[in-house]
Order: sequence, then structure tokens, then C-alpha cells
Amino acid sequence: MLLSAVLLWSYQIIFKNLRPSIPLSSSSPIDAIASEIGLTSALSPLLSNSVPIISSIFDAQEDEAEFIINRSFQRTYAHILPCDVDTIGLRCIQKTIDFFKPCKRSAVTVPPLSIATEGGINSESDDIDDNVAGNDDDTSITVQDETDTTTLPPSIPWWFQTLLRDLPKNGAYGWWQTLTTANPPLQFCSIAKNGSTEWHEVFCRLNGSEKIFKENGIKNDDECLLNCDNFQAPEGTLPFNVPRVVFIRDPLERLLSSYLNKCQDESRRNEEGHCEPNIIFRDRQMNHREGNDAIEPLLEDIEDNNKQLFAAYLDIMPLKWNLHVTPQAFACDLYRNIHQYNFVGKMDSQFMMDIDRMASHFGGGELAVALNKAFDYQLLVQKDGSKHVNFGTHSADGTRAPKKVNKFYTAQTVRKALEYVSIDYVLLGLSVPSWAKQMLREDYM
Repeated sequence: MLLSAVLLWSYQIIFKNLRPSIPLSSSSPIDAIASEIGLTSALSPLLSNSVPIISSIFDAQEDEAEFIINRSFQRTYAHILPCDVDTIGLRCIQKTIDFFKPCKRSAVTVPPLSIATEGGINSESDDIDDNVAGNDDDTSITVQDETDTTTLPPSIPWWFQTLLRDLPKNGAYGWWQTLTTANPPLQFCSIAKNGSTEWHEVFCRLNGSEKIFKENGIKNDDECLLNCDNFQAPEGTLPFNVPRVVFIRDPLERLLSSYLNKCQDESRRNEEGHCEPNIIFRDRQMNHREGNDAIEPLLEDIEDNNKQLFAAYLDIMPLKWNLHVTPQAFACDLYRNIHQYNFVGKMDSQFMMDIDRMASHFGGGELAVALNKAFDYQLLVQKDGSKHVNFGTHSADGTRAPKKVNKFYTAQTVRKALEYVSIDYVLLGLSVPSWAKQMLREDYM
């Protein structure tokens, strides 16, 4: 009883200090509080068999989700190294990739630690607390002698190491993410599984693709747009300070949508190869075709159980990070610059209303026409925009993930997914959906 009281008191002190530093519903990143995280990490083994204590703590201090997000962020994404404003995209993240390469887990020169500034991780600073980036388990090890100061990269979770490994080659920094038009002047950040097919359609229309393809004798409108490569304005036609637009999505729903779209259907899973690692998720015949005869059908006995198969996917997926599950924050360097965007919309219950607001904000006209052809938003807004959600008008892409979360997620998979996507909640100003918080609370009942 005395131990329980002490643990409860300790957690309450931690959360009292921790929560004000986590503005998850704003676009500002969280402040690092490494000492508190280190204490909670030390206490967690003692609490593993004390479910009633943990339950009462999370009930009293809002919910478990914020704690999971903050802890994961501090152990992983908070270690991303800063860059100057002229070092962007892959060149910037490459600094972090190089720092954490396994071959460099020996004494190396100490780089400046990253800090989360307002709007993202985007600058270097000399005024950094030695404990800002981790806890007892992931703090950098510094060795000093008379001539030099060296450090070992901090210990990070295996899934973050594989994410860093895969970022340069999985399309996360693909040129296709930047859509532009001079009519009206706009630059759009297109993110996989955030309606990217429809957004490419919008910019192809604005850049005159219909006319181009009709001159080539192609009459089918859908075929024109699916084969369009005219989603960027000609060089030199955009002003220097072209307005920037992005639409972001709840990370848990986006992760499920990626699974439903790329993994659930066996034929699509086999042919497209986006349910990775393919050697595990493709069937025996596909592996045989590619010369992998020794691979057994590892998922055969759980394929008929939605929650089991999705849980297996979340366990295995980080072995090879596919573009469609890579956190949104890496697209267009959003983790550094989302505060510089002129319009940030959300793919939630107000999605159609945000499309309407975007059209009005940038002058309507041909933009409104192109947006309506892609999303059919005008009729839905007139009816009651707040009740309509669009996650892709093409049947192959419209997974309707928000309606299926209870069919696939469990409290355990919510916890795991929150760790993977913590950067999106912390730096993109997104809030954990109520269904996920409720699922975590009910797990202790």
C-alpha cells in the first residue's frame, strides 16, 4: 500500500509538470523535459503489474496518449539534427542519418544537438540543456580527454533506426510531392494517403493538361489525368513568395488507410508491392515467381482476423518503411516549416469545408472548378459539409478508414502506432482522436 501511494504521488508530480509543456493541439513543438521522462522510465517496471494505479493516474491527468507521444518523441524524433535554412529536404535529414549509422557507433566528434523551435526543428543553438534529448536509456555518452570531446550516438529504438535507413530511398523526398501552378500562383505539398491522387488531378487541370492530352488524341478524361505529368508550373512563372498549401490527416487514421489500401486486398498486395516487407506479406506464388521458394506463408493462419493481421503488420512494417506509412512530417520538410504555410487544411470531418475555404481564400475561379471536379465538394457543402468526409473519390483509394478504426485497432496497436507517428502529433499540431483515447481508457476497465 505504501509503495502504491509513493508511485501514485510520483506520477502525479510528473504529469503536473509534464502536461503544460505538451501543446499537442497547436502547431508549436513541445518543450523537452528529459528529467521527468527519465523518472517515468525508471518507474515503469515497478508499475507493470499495477494496472489500477496507472488507470487512476491517466484518468486524473487526462489520458495515456499524450504520455506515449511525448515519451516516444523524446526518444526518437527529438534527436533529429538541425540545419541552416539553405539545407533542405534529404540533404538536411542526411545529417541525422549519417550520425546514427551503425558504423559510427564509435567515438565521433560531437555535433550540435537539435532543439524544437517554434514551427519545427530548423536551427542550431549553443544554449541547450545537456539532458534535452533523452532519458537514462538514450542519453549521448560523452568522453573527454585533454585534446577532444567525443560522443556516441544516443541509443534509439530499432524502428527509428530503420526509418532513418529507409527515408532516402522510399520516396519520402520524391520530386512529385511539390505541385505548383501559376493559375492562381500556388505551391502544394502532396502527401501519400492524403488524397494525393486527387491533388495531382487538381494541378494537372490548372496547368492545362486536358487541352494537352486532347491534342494528342486522348479523349477519356480520367485516362488523361492519371497519365498527367504536368502538375508543376513552367520554371520562372511563379513569384518568389508563392503561397503554400498543405492538407494533413490524423496519423492513426492515415496509417490504417495505408494498410487497407495496400495490404488488405491480397491481389493488390501482391501486384503493387507497397505492403512491405514484401517477402513477408506476399503470398507463396508471388515469392516463388521472384525466386524466394524457401519463404513460408508466415501470415496464413491469421489472415482471417482483422485485428490480428493489422497488429502483425504494425509489428513487422518498420522492417522496411514504405512511403505510405512514413510520417507526414517528413513530406516537404513540414517538421521544420509548417508554420510558414499560408493555408493548412485537415482531412477530417471538416475536409469539404476546408476545400471550400481554400477555394475562396485563393480567389475561386478556375481553382474552384478544378477542386470541384476532383472532390465534388460544392454539392456536399451546400447539403451539410460537416457530415461529409472525403478520402478519395476513386473507389480504389477511398478506404473510409475513420469508420473502420474499431474493426482493426486495439488498445495495444493504438499504443504502438502512437509511438511511430508521434512527430506528426507534436510538430504538425494534430490532436489524438477521441476514439483512440477512449480505447486506451477502456483497456484498464
